[in-house]
Amino acid sequence: MAILIIDSVTSSYLKSFIDWSTSSGETANRITDDPLISHNPFKRTRQYIKLEQSFLKQLDENHEVFKNQNRYLFKEKMKLSAEVILDSIPDKISLQLIDEGSIFYIAIKDNLKIYLEHFLIDDYNENDEAIITIFMGDEKVFNYAGEFAEVINEFNKFMASKNITIRQFA
Repeated sequence: MAILIIDSVTSSYLKSFIDWSTSSGETANRITDDPLISHNPFKRTRQYIKLEQSFLKQLDENHEVFKNQNRYLFKEKMKLSAEVILDSIPDKISLQLIDEGSIFYIAIKDNLKIYLEHFLIDDYNENDEAIITIFMGDEKVFNYAGEFAEVINEFNKFMASKNITIRQFA
């Protein structure tokens, strides 16, 4: 017999979620009917923290390559692309800082493998570029390249068209 211990924050979150789901009839695009599995905000936060730590460590390790770049701006741009990938509620996620000035993400969600390369432009007013490729098993099911905002818009459309869960709030 397993015993589940829930702290007061998690308990409050679950109660609020269940109350909202019951009263609205909405399911918040859950992967499963178990809110602990499908929308665990603590897992998402841990994933983000690990991504940020990895990014900053790699930025420090490659300080010669990125010495003329605005560190704060790069971190803010990393947050944008990390949020997009984390919104797909991945089971696993990693990032690699590429010498050419891009962040390469690999996310695994169910039988999907999502590859996103976010090319960081060292200018706040310039548009970053990105390439995203998604495989379902061994089959490429989505590929798009362009300005970062366009790529993310097309990614979200693809995920919605395939009824693949992404985190959404009203």
